[in-house]
Amino acid sequence: MKFKFPLYGALIGSIFAIFGGIIFGAIPAATIFGFINTDPGQFLVGFGFAGLYSVVFAILPGAVGGAYLARWLETSERTPRDVTFHSLLVGALAGLVAALAFIVLALRFLVDWMTAAFALLAIAVASVSSLLAAKFLAKKKAKFVKLPE
Repeated sequence: MKFKFPLYGALIGSIFAIFGGIIFGAIPAATIFGFINTDPGQFLVGFGFAGLYSVVFAILPGAVGGAYLARWLETSERTPRDVTFHSLLVGALAGLVAALAFIVLALRFLVDWMTAAFALLAIAVASVSSLLAAKFLAKKKAKFVKLPE
């Protein structure tokens, strides 16, 4: 089946986007509500909202990026340097799309410096999660793609 590895890539990309979104959700909650001097319940509620929003806006770009990386990986053998560069680029684009979607849909174009800093942080988290997803997909490629001998 021709689409088996890209579908697997979409699944892996969305899973890594979920984990990246949850990790990203802790950063705004800790920044806004403080690390120590706050009620733990308030911190958990803030973490829940931030994690939920980041996962909702990151899951579709993560799935598309994972499918693209899987399709890109299956075409030929890639060097580890190519995989690293390409996955960081795809992750940065996915993070940019997720951040812009959040700014447009949730914030209605109201951007301040803190929002811009969180958008850059979201792009960095998406890049790293894309790198991890690409490395994982590169290891699992042999199960899905039979290379000509």
